[in-house]
Amino acid sequence: MQAKKMTHTKHDLHHRRKPRVGISSCLLGHYVRYDGKDKRNDFIVSRLSEYVEFIAICPEVGIGLGVPRAPIHLIDDPDTPEKPGAVFIHDPCIDVTQSLATYAKQIAQNYPDLSGFIFKSRSPSCGLYNTPVFSSTTTQHIKNSSGIFASEITRLLPRLPTENEENLLETNNIENFIHDVTRYHSKIPFI
Repeated sequence: MQAKKMTHTKHDLHHRRKPRVGISSCLLGHYVRYDGKDKRNDFIVSRLSEYVEFIAICPEVGIGLGVPRAPIHLIDDPDTPEKPGAVFIHDPCIDVTQSLATYAKQIAQNYPDLSGFIFKSRSPSCGLYNTPVFSSTTTQHIKNSSGIFASEITRLLPRLPTENEENLLETNNIENFIHDVTRYHSKIPFI
């Protein structure tokens, strides 16, 4: 009696593979922050690694900024108040806004099978809705917004499940994120 040969299509293999989730590299323990440190989040890494494949992304390193580096922050732009800009704190003439937005477009194109993204909260590149924006004239905190990279990723991929790492520290939120990522992954056409 001959054994039956098992064959799998690309489609079958795609849906058996873990969903790919972008994550701010510092949350995985990569030393990529402006101060040369990391922000490893053991809870998120241990809880999610069973369900997802992490894709480590640091937009600031991705656009060529070194480690360590001078910090950047978000400032208001009087011409476009709904869209802050990202500049170096000690040299506001150096604007990295467009570079971060362009890098987000590259990531969206290079990873069409992303099923979610976990952003570092309050980061001028990666924060999601909770990054301080400062006045360009008084340096006073005036509101909160999303970091430039996070804002562009959510604009380009509006249905992609996204979350700040701080929100995933609650059990219900992390379970909902896993559910949303799994559902999104099941709808991605195989590549």
